[in-house]
Amino acid sequence: MWRYAFILFLGHCCVLHAADDKKPSIIAHLKLSGSLEEAAPQSDPLLGAIGENFKSKIDRLNKAGADKSVAAVLLEIDGLAAGWGKLNELTSAIEKLKKTGKRVVGFVEGGALKDYLVALSCDEVVLPEASSLMLTGLRAEVTFYKRSLEMVGIKADFVMMGDFKSAAEPYLRDKLSDANREQLTAMLDDFYENEVIGRIAKARKLDSAKVKKLIDGGPYSPKDALAAGLVDRLGYMESVTDSLKKTLKIDVVKLETEYGKKKEEELDFFGLYRKLVFGPMKLGASKNTKIAIIYANGAISTGKSGGNPLMGASIGSETIVEAIKEADANKTVAAIVLRVDSPGGSALASDLIWKALKDCKKPVIASMSDVAASGGYYIAMAARKIYAEPGTITGSIGVIGGKLAMAGLWNKAGMDTEVISRGNNSGLFSDEPFTETQKAAFKRMMEDTYDQFLDKALAGRKAAG
Repeated sequence: MWRYAFILFLGHCCVLHAADDKKPSIIAHLKLSGSLEEAAPQSDPLLGAIGENFKSKIDRLNKAGADKSVAAVLLEIDGLAAGWGKLNELTSAIEKLKKTGKRVVGFVEGGALKDYLVALSCDEVVLPEASSLMLTGLRAEVTFYKRSLEMVGIKADFVMMGDFKSAAEPYLRDKLSDANREQLTAMLDDFYENEVIGRIAKARKLDSAKVKKLIDGGPYSPKDALAAGLVDRLGYMESVTDSLKKTLKIDVVKLETEYGKKKEEELDFFGLYRKLVFGPMKLGASKNTKIAIIYANGAISTGKSGGNPLMGASIGSETIVEAIKEADANKTVAAIVLRVDSPGGSALASDLIWKALKDCKKPVIASMSDVAASGGYYIAMAARKIYAEPGTITGSIGVIGGKLAMAGLWNKAGMDTEVISRGNNSGLFSDEPFTETQKAAFKRMMEDTYDQFLDKALAGRKAAG
């Protein structure tokens, strides 16, 4: 908490008073941290939007670029947990901002790898004197639970369609399959060569061999990072403002903390009165032509969208289908952008969303964020065009289904079960492992779902040209 208070303190105190005829030159401060969620901003029924999502961050960067009163931009980058797709988009937004002539400084407080990679897009990279630069490379780890489950009497019983459909491997195996090792190795190599080595080599004007050697020698103290040419300067937030003032040759400077962010405490009392008396204005009620953005963020399931701190966001087919139909029926909506950040989920829910998009009369464009795999790709297949970032993880045309058979655990716990049944497959989803007839029946269903997936993927790509 003290760090935020400190920055706010700077925001109030870094105003150097001058003659009244001089207009202050603003240094726009933005903080980039956390996972940068894709979901639509949370909204209060009375006060309106009070949250911020990834698009809001990009919009604020664009605003700073267009604002003539902004002389420079200070990006405080600390604890980014976003994926490679969002990092690509942040980089593009910073590059666009620099083209406006504004100087951009990246203050990398904690020195984490992704924080540093984003800061490389800035004109200058600053590291605090007591920090570190965690330049150590990339690593992929997969933990397998098969033996642990067996120890407590649980049997994983899954059917996987598609060589690279590996989601159930941790429960079925004790090491990577050849196909899974191949795809993980390919992704890790791509990220390492392009997103890490490529970024550093381009920004610091080094050859790839030199960058690899630097990575193998990491992590670095601030002094060593400076000596190696990995950062431009060591310093604190206050020194950045002073340095920019000298670089830009301006006397009057105002550091505007969290530039462009709508503050929760800045209430519109007339607007509040209107909402209390007449109710909140419906989103998108203006008559101006608009593009609707529908966020598909999280695991896909039937029913309503939701989420919780433990499981994260979920995409409910009912919620998304309603949003699609509402946007399609709205005469002011010219087109729909489906923003996807999802590892997949229910095949049924994915298909219901796909059908609603397929039936949509408005043009639909899919924009992929960090992940659009399995069901995340399924729902995008109905779009006229699909756009992905170089770092987006996408594809995974496959199907998986099954269960964790708990009967062995209940037996170890002293629980006994008696069953009376009719029909060979009545116990399909019981706590017992699949019988041969049950697995055969289940596999037939999986094959049908897989065939639909393949057919719709081919049809979607053909329609897109």
